[in-house]
Amino acid sequence: MIKLEKKISAEFCFCSDLPMPDRCLFEAAINARAKSQAPYSHYKVGASVLTYHEGAGKIFSGCNVERVSFTQTTHAEQNAIDTMVAKLGTKKILKVCVVGRPDSCDTDTCEGRFIFAPKDRHISEFSLILEQVPVPCGHCLQIIWENCMGDPSVKLMSVTSDGIVAITTIGDAFPMRFGPKDLGVEYK
Repeated sequence: MIKLEKKISAEFCFCSDLPMPDRCLFEAAINARAKSQAPYSHYKVGASVLTYHEGAGKIFSGCNVERVSFTQTTHAEQNAIDTMVAKLGTKKILKVCVVGRPDSCDTDTCEGRFIFAPKDRHISEFSLILEQVPVPCGHCLQIIWENCMGDPSVKLMSVTSDGIVAITTIGDAFPMRFGPKDLGVEYK
């Protein structure tokens, strides 16, 4: 038997350390999260995706919408991607941003904390635990992969409850992928 291992890479920073286009992705995800319908899990999620269309970056957002039957629940990432496809057709995703928290965390006490970097604090002062990073579920990772057009370097961004931004790639978050090319499908 041969055992293979894969290392996962992630970068951590404050939102204020991000370039303005990435901050706009977080703002879109936060605004979408505020519209979330999560009466059963009480876990509200907002997501945004960046694509390129007609010479410019375009951002689409979505939130989770829960249904009593659970299997008909719409995930935020799926909502954002489906909105992109509905508006523009099939497009390659360039970046994905996810903001998820229990609904007991309102904008002032949770998301608002990471928009402005803590004064006189350095990222090394925070305990960085990968398991604390809200990431897309397997269902959403599959949907994201389907719309990355086979590019494992597409960025996934999220934020911890401490206000730390985590950045990884779909290739690191979803290492054993099955996608359109495995069925001989090539999106154009």
